[in-house]
Amino acid sequence: MFDFIAHHFADTKLRRTPEQEARSRYLIGSVPFQRWMLIPASMLAQMCAGSFYAWSVYNGPIAHMVEAESVQEIAETFYISVAFLGVASCIGGPFLERYGPTKIEIIGGTLFMLGQMISAVGCYLKLVPVLYVGFGVIGGTGIGLSYITPIAATAGITRPYNAGLPRKRGFASAGAVGSVLAAGSVIASFSQAALLSALGPIYTFIVLGCTYFVIQVIAGLHSHGHVPDPQAPHHDSEDTVHHNAHHDAHHDHHDATGLVASVSQAPSPVPAAKKMVDPHGSDPSAPGNPFFVDLVSRNFIMVCAIYFLAVIPGLVMVSRIANIAQTAFTGITASTATWVTGVNGLFNVIGRLLFGVLSDKINRMVLFMVSISLTIVSLVLLLISFHTGSFALFLPFMWCLTMCYGAPLGVVPSLIAEVVGPKNLGALYGIATTAWAMGGVIGGVGFTAVIQSQVASGVESSRIYDICIYAMLPLASLGIILTIIFYFLVRRDRQAVRGTVPHPTSNQRA
Repeated sequence: MFDFIAHHFADTKLRRTPEQEARSRYLIGSVPFQRWMLIPASMLAQMCAGSFYAWSVYNGPIAHMVEAESVQEIAETFYISVAFLGVASCIGGPFLERYGPTKIEIIGGTLFMLGQMISAVGCYLKLVPVLYVGFGVIGGTGIGLSYITPIAATAGITRPYNAGLPRKRGFASAGAVGSVLAAGSVIASFSQAALLSALGPIYTFIVLGCTYFVIQVIAGLHSHGHVPDPQAPHHDSEDTVHHNAHHDAHHDHHDATGLVASVSQAPSPVPAAKKMVDPHGSDPSAPGNPFFVDLVSRNFIMVCAIYFLAVIPGLVMVSRIANIAQTAFTGITASTATWVTGVNGLFNVIGRLLFGVLSDKINRMVLFMVSISLTIVSLVLLLISFHTGSFALFLPFMWCLTMCYGAPLGVVPSLIAEVVGPKNLGALYGIATTAWAMGGVIGGVGFTAVIQSQVASGVESSRIYDICIYAMLPLASLGIILTIIFYFLVRRDRQAVRGTVPHPTSNQRA
């Protein structure tokens, strides 16, 4: 079993013949593929995948249709989807390296569509478990594959597809593409609400499932090309990685300890034989395989731990914001809750975009500290808004919390590349996504159980969220502590590396 896992994650060799490589340079017929097509295609794919963030709009209508015991029973669908999104991202990373974005994106779109069709059947039969399997298991798997593919294609996570794209990792993963995932929730919240009002849950799943499928297939077909930089035709696959790694903002150097130090070093030339079909995969049976060295490195484990703690408050609250608005405050209608959900998605976009772009200029761990600190402040003020019944106080700090939730999602891909290295980033980022999923599942399931117990005990609506927020505050505080520790550990290691690496020559600087 271990050998199978080792082979799966360490085998990153691109399965492509020279004929397929030549064909991939064209979109349709003799129409040449252009690198810039990856950006709009990736945005479309992310927009579809991001629609699942607007799940809270479904909770009430589906609960009414299937005659569920409570809305919380329907809300569990979201957390099941989060769990399988994380698993699919983890397992799908190496497949993405081997087979490229097109196949994985189309498979993801197909699974997402099938999940929504099964969900429609579940609503028709009034069977909540069918809904769990449909949108939760199958749909979540499709979303996971569709999520990681665009970020990989544009940010250089998939090595054969990063030629000529921005060297600013934060901008590429968050500014150009990652924020569109959150933008999908803005569009979906209003479109879902309109379709639910006009057609009901069954036909809403059918209409949106088919629509997203068409968009994702088109996006996948526009994500298949691999065109070397015309200004540097000798750069390809492995060579491109070395080129980008050594010419990034800090001239990254990946040493044997998993630390990326700030030194300048000329990239080693890549043999000509390696430039044909990108046979850069490493032998998974070799001792000290680089992937497993990175996987068990202190830096990667710390990133995953901080990521897990940072996303719990936002992910749990975002998933049920429409329900919170209607239960914690009096006089809030379903249309107002939909509006709040839509604007909330916009702040998710802002968080990813703002912190992702800033991560190219400001220390990424400092940005983590800032975002988690703001999360703690927002949680305290949300608690006050519930107790005072102040909807005006709730709105800005709920949106601030959502912005801070988007921050780590915009920073983590580039942070892994910085402190671990870019070589195995596809598989590593997929595994890091499971930390995000665990945060949603553990926090979401616990949150739901606490709410149900509070409601059953007759606790007033303005107090049913107290225990959950009290539990989130120490977890977020632990996230800040770990980030501070990690910051000083990395700084100490970089200083040690600078003291052992010889100064570059003038030729190397050039």
